[in-house]
Amino acid sequence: MRRMVEYAWAALSVSRPLLFVNFVTRVVPDCDCMGDTHPPLTPDIGVLASTDPVALDSACLDLVTQAPDGPDSPVKAGAGQNKFRAFRPDSQGELQLEIAEELGLGSRSYKLLEIRR
Repeated sequence: MRRMVEYAWAALSVSRPLLFVNFVTRVVPDCDCMGDTHPPLTPDIGVLASTDPVALDSACLDLVTQAPDGPDSPVKAGAGQNKFRAFRPDSQGELQLEIAEELGLGSRSYKLLEIRR
């Protein structure tokens, strides 16, 4: 786990400032790179952006946790429950964020500003 965060730190130490954008849509339990075919854990949440990648990922994790379960979600965790951990009890998303913050990649603190069209 720590090594993955250290790789991100190395990549981001090359250039700044950067804008990070997360599409919090079709959120499935495993990494998209695994070709996961499970239904989404939650309804689509939207698009988030920040110059702080740790704050961005922290906000995304919090929003997924706060969201209701998707209609066909493989877990029934409910709003306010960590859906990733409900699917995989060994999931450690918070630990990843903690390590990233320790390495100076950013801060887990954030302020959400909602923009609607």
